Amino acid sequence: MIMYVLGRVINPETQKVVRTGLIYISSLPNQSSVYLNGKLHPEKSPTIIRDLPRGIYTIKLFHEGYKPYEKTVTVIEKEAVTLNRILLRPRNRKKEVLSDLAFNKIIPIKGTPLILVSKGKNLKDFFVLKLYQAYEETLHTKSIIASKESAPKPLCSADSFYSKMEVSDIFSVEKSSAFIIQGSLGRQDWFLWFDPKNNDFSPINISSLFPTKPEQIFWDYNDEKNIFALQDGYLNRADINDKALYPKIINNLLGYTIFEKEIYTLLKDLSLKKWDYKGKEQELSTDISSIRKLVNRKKKIKILLENKNSITGFVQNGNLLLNHLPPTAIPGVGGFDWDEKQKNLLIWTKNKIACLKTESAQANSLTVKDPKSLKWLIDGKKNIIQAFWVYKNSHILYLNSDSIYLTEAQIKGTAVESKITDVKKGSKIYYSDITGNAYYLDPETGKVIAIEIIPYLSIIPESISNDSPEHKEKGKDS
Repeated sequence: MIMYVLGRVINPETQKVVRTGLIYISSLPNQSSVYLNGKLHPEKSPTIIRDLPRGIYTIKLFHEGYKPYEKTVTVIEKEAVTLNRILLRPRNRKKEVLSDLAFNKIIPIKGTPLILVSKGKNLKDFFVLKLYQAYEETLHTKSIIASKESAPKPLCSADSFYSKMEVSDIFSVEKSSAFIIQGSLGRQDWFLWFDPKNNDFSPINISSLFPTKPEQIFWDYNDEKNIFALQDGYLNRADINDKALYPKIINNLLGYTIFEKEIYTLLKDLSLKKWDYKGKEQELSTDISSIRKLVNRKKKIKILLENKNSITGFVQNGNLLLNHLPPTAIPGVGGFDWDEKQKNLLIWTKNKIACLKTESAQANSLTVKDPKSLKWLIDGKKNIIQAFWVYKNSHILYLNSDSIYLTEAQIKGTAVESKITDVKKGSKIYYSDITGNAYYLDPETGKVIAIEIIPYLSIIPESISNDSPEHKEKGKDS
């Protein structure tokens, strides 16, 4: 009994005491049958298989309606192999057609229940689709309850004054359901503000707030009243409600971002500063000396802010400049997916995908990252266009050329990857953690399709005992 508790067993062949390890397994769906080296384990997932001598083991999972799952792992004494959040592949994924009309483009409004779809270049050809009305997280089960997707709704009627406005750009902010559409009608540029809180989605003309065409437009998702526009190195603030413009509140900018009603800027002298909405400078303790030499003073820059005192890095001219020691530059970055809860940044280029763990080294200072925390997970692809975290960062859903793939991100051994479906050529996709669905345009019909990635209303067990699935069991020396 003592040896069992300490992670030791007697080898029946040699009669010698050997140290042991364990394998933790959880899956979706749970209650999957577990086989270890071809023998049925007495418990279904989630489960812990204990008292395993050092060696190579083959794990297989079976569940009715799903394809078998197989993984080979190496067990080391006094350590736990974690096969956490295994996603079994359904034999037939659920699909739902969400539109009768054919479209040629999807424009996600990230972090919101909205996507825009279009079938032409004029405003009358743009529609909004609400993926869910609301969701709730129950206290005990932490299950998600989402409403059914709505049908696409036109942004304006065919007889609207703006119906023939040719759309040139769409500005949105993650977690904000409001968006701005820029377009031309006649010889004039127009800027229209759309707020989903207006059920009819009637546009508000805010063109007077943009005397010249802006290079960037941004706002705080918690404060949709104030919007900011970067133009020729200066920053304007505009009040949507009052239709008031406050020009040049900050000058000599390379880039900026908004966080909790404060403006963070990188100036042309490469100094990092913080301001209030009136352009009054605030105290800022962070330092960017490690990556300052990588910045091009002549190119506009995007600031990646982790929190009020931590800078993850900058994006400039397609390069990601990470706030590492030593400084690190990743060329050809296509995009990011930031998980605020897990503190993981998903990064992709045309050919590969990486994860960066972004935890602050000190509470009130610069985020100093360990270069080893940048981990390349996928390589050798032809044309990665988008990527999304799935299932609490355990999987990655990505669009490569015109096909959607799902791959494991945090399970040891060779990642299990599967092709989900093809999409309309040249179109994008969207994934919602709330519904568990990916949304795309059918390659043949152009209709909007929802395909299930995570089973709806799943209750996902985090652990099954005081043995945390995340930790490594360390045996104690006697």
